[in-house]
Amino acid sequence: MRKSILFFVLGISIIVACTDDEQTPGGDNNATPGEDAGTEQPGEDGSTSSGDETGSKEPPSKVNVTDEKIDVDGTERTYTLAVPKTYDAAKKYPLVLVFHGDGGDGPGMRAYHKLDAVSGDDAIVGYPSGRNATWETYGPSSNNPDHRFVETLIGAMKAKYSISKVFAVGWSKGGFFITHNQCRQPDIFDGAVIHAGGVPYDESTLNGTWPGGGGYQKCDGQTSRTQASMPVMVTHGTADGAVPNDGGDWLRQWYAFLNQCADSRTASTPAPCESHDNCTTGKAVVWCSIEGAGHGIWDQGAAAGWSFLKTLL
Repeated sequence: MRKSILFFVLGISIIVACTDDEQTPGGDNNATPGEDAGTEQPGEDGSTSSGDETGSKEPPSKVNVTDEKIDVDGTERTYTLAVPKTYDAAKKYPLVLVFHGDGGDGPGMRAYHKLDAVSGDDAIVGYPSGRNATWETYGPSSNNPDHRFVETLIGAMKAKYSISKVFAVGWSKGGFFITHNQCRQPDIFDGAVIHAGGVPYDESTLNGTWPGGGGYQKCDGQTSRTQASMPVMVTHGTADGAVPNDGGDWLRQWYAFLNQCADSRTASTPAPCESHDNCTTGKAVVWCSIEGAGHGIWDQGAAAGWSFLKTLL
């Protein structure tokens, strides 16, 4: 019963992950983008007065960074792209798409969560910009402009570059966007790192609950637990004033169910991360509950996330 109640509450109270016209019942805990119950955190646009999470002293960049445009069903969409300076078409590279939070855009997300600073010349990293500084999570993928953007972008990257696997990294609304997208298109990503996100919830495209799943939601794009599974790392602050830590924990449980993991977990690096035991081969679930952290991304999030994604190659 606790899980069912938690799932329902999380589904209707995403707070900063919601758009302005989505009202949250009992709004005492509401937060606007950039506000947080804990210490200073970056705004949802990715800006912060204390510098980006990778630190102010970075080694020389190993990537060429460009601002790109792409036509998606007659609409111009934009993204920032980081391609290794040593790119070799004879070599395979993972494509990592990094999704910003509400109020943000691709360049702002890169300034805050510069994943290419840790992936270096081993990955191609894209930072897409959502429409109106947010991501559309609702509705079937065929009618969802942001799902179409991601589909088109992945296709264009595969046509131009030598791509092995496609990974997703998302923060806040960007994390919710990943789970919503993968919920309807289970084969779109080969793995994900989700910071301060949560489970998908959209009554228009849900398909009941998984049999024997204790309330775990089933999406219309999912036909079996095996087909719906995906390796994932979930990080979440215990003092998150926007998306409660229980929401991140519920997301962990949801993926542990889909990936058929044991309930038990084993400590992994870096601390305080834990890995679920006995998951389906290649479908790891890693949970990093960060004591005292708010709604920003964990300061080890980029390095830990990239280390996790590398295990999937």
